[in-house]
Amino acid sequence: MFSLSLSIILKRNMKTIAQQLNCKVFPLEIYDYNNNLIYSETTDGVWYKSEAGENFWYRHEHDSNNNVVYSENSKGFWIKYEYDSNNNLIYWESSDGEWRKQKFDSDNNLTYGEDNNGVIYPQLTKE
Repeated sequence: MFSLSLSIILKRNMKTIAQQLNCKVFPLEIYDYNNNLIYSETTDGVWYKSEAGENFWYRHEHDSNNNVVYSENSKGFWIKYEYDSNNNLIYWESSDGEWRKQKFDSDNNLTYGEDNNGVIYPQLTKE
């Protein structure tokens, strides 16, 4: 139960627990009632691990802007993410071969994108 609440806290606030607590001492570790580690955060490559079931976990790594740059789970699935200097997601790829790349203009508007299926977007019309 606690790990579900922990996941909701992380997603809802978009800040790590250490950031919310203004933590200065690392690693920050949280244990459940059975003394199982369910959350750990470090200053370099912030990450967390949450038990969503007896044999399932996932974790995320963040960059200095708190963008998720890597996610993986206990089943071997992973996704890598890349961002431009304005924190726009410009590329991601996953362990199952899917990928997507995107370009943005100076106003952060999506100007081009394509994916592993050959789909090109957005559909721009000439006036």
